[in-house]
Amino acid sequence: MRRTAVIFAALAVLCAAPAAEAQRRPPQGNRPAGAQNGQHQDMSFREAREALASADASRVSEALEEIAHYPTAESVQAVVELLRRGNGDNVTDKAIETLGLLARPEAIEELSNLLHHRRAAARAEAVESLAKIQDPRVRALIESGLHDSAPEVRSAAAQALGQIGARQSVTMLFRAFERGVPQAAEAIGRLGSAEDAVSADAAHDAEDPRRTSRRQTLSMWITHAPITVLLSGFEQFLNRRDVPAAVKVKIIERLEQRAASAAVRDTLQRWVSSRPRTYAGPDLVRARLAIRQIQGGGR
Repeated sequence: MRRTAVIFAALAVLCAAPAAEAQRRPPQGNRPAGAQNGQHQDMSFREAREALASADASRVSEALEEIAHYPTAESVQAVVELLRRGNGDNVTDKAIETLGLLARPEAIEELSNLLHHRRAAARAEAVESLAKIQDPRVRALIESGLHDSAPEVRSAAAQALGQIGARQSVTMLFRAFERGVPQAAEAIGRLGSAEDAVSADAAHDAEDPRRTSRRQTLSMWITHAPITVLLSGFEQFLNRRDVPAAVKVKIIERLEQRAASAAVRDTLQRWVSSRPRTYAGPDLVRARLAIRQIQGGGR
C-alpha cells in the first residue's frame, strides 16, 4: 500500500508540472500559428527582450512574436528601441506589425513617425497598426495616409478608416475616391449616412460628382467610376441594419436603371440570398424585381 501511495504521489507531481507551466505562459490561443505548431520554443518576456539584440534576423522575428503576447508599455518600449537601432526590411516590418498587435497607446508616437518611412510598405504597415489602437489620436494620423504618394498606403488608410468606424472621415473618403483610391468606396459604404449613398432626387444623383456644388453621393459615381468598384460600397450600405429599407430601394433602383449588368445582378442576388427567410421587406422585393429585369435584358 505504501509503495502504491508513493507511485500515485509521483504521478500527481508529473501531472501538475504542465499545468503550472501553462499558467506561466500566455494563452496558446493567442499565439501565432508557428508557435502553436512548435516551430520554436517558448520564451519568457526577459528572454525575448534579450533576443531582440541578436544579429540573427530569424531569432529577432521569433522574439517579436513572443513579445506580442505581453501587451505592456515595457513591450512597446522594447520594440521601439529595436526599430530605432536600424534593421533589415523584414525585421522592421515585423516590428511595426508587433506594435499593432500590442495595441498600446504608447506606440502611437513611433507609428506616427513611421508614417514618413522611406518605404511605402512600412508606411502602410504603420497605418494598419494604428488602426488596431483605440485612441482619439489615431483617426487623424490614418487620414494623413490618404495623401500619401504611394497607392498602397492610400489604400491601407481608406480601409483602416472603415475598420475603426471613422464616420467623421466620410468627406475625406469621397475626396480620396475622386483622386483614385478605389478602396474608399467600401469605406464610404461602411461609414456613410443614407444621404451619402443616394439622394431622394434622381436628378441629383445624375450630376457629375466632380463638378456638382451639391453634396456628393455614391450613386453619383455610377457612370463615372467602374461599377465593380462601386458595388463594394453599395453592398456595405445594403448590409447595414441602420440604413432604412426605403433608402436601399433607391440604391437598387439607381443600380438597375443606370448600371444594369451581370456584376450588379450577382451582387443583388448575393444580398437577397443572405436575407433571413422570414424577411419580406420592400427592399428585398425591389431587389428580386431588379434581378429579373437585368436577366431579361431590361423592361
